Amino acid sequence: MPITFNALLDIGCTCLQRKIEECSEDTESSFCRKLSANRLKIQDFKSDWERGKRGIGSDPVADDDCEGILSLKGISMNMYNERTKDAIIAKYRTTLAFTRRGAKYAVFKFQADAGKVRFSPTDLDPSHHDFYKCDAFTIDHVEELSVENITGDNDNDGR
Repeated sequence: MPITFNALLDIGCTCLQRKIEECSEDTESSFCRKLSANRLKIQDFKSDWERGKRGIGSDPVADDDCEGILSLKGISMNMYNERTKDAIIAKYRTTLAFTRRGAKYAVFKFQADAGKVRFSPTDLDPSHHDFYKCDAFTIDHVEELSVENITGDNDNDGR
């Protein structure tokens, strides 16, 4: 059965569907993101859009701003590998004082049919990706590889 993204298409924009269809599944790469607790939970995969955010920074996103809406509907994460991990951890340490999320991050992989991944780098974040979860997404679609402290302490819950 094909995976569907109807929840992402709630605003009726056909270009959103096309852009999501252009993304690919990725069950091979490792990704990471900051955590709200000591292990990955379903709330770690709530997008800004799902949390009610309708702007980027202090600027509201217009109804016809497909890129802005796509950004808000994606779950931000970074591709995690030997080449990217030091820069990601440095970014997490820098932003630690400015965020409500915890001082831990998880490294994980997606299972088949979890959703689609879009490479969305920025000048300051070249390993950034957005994840668009499918309508049937559950935390079981995620394989947690490890949980680490951003500060580098040995007190971690990694496995």
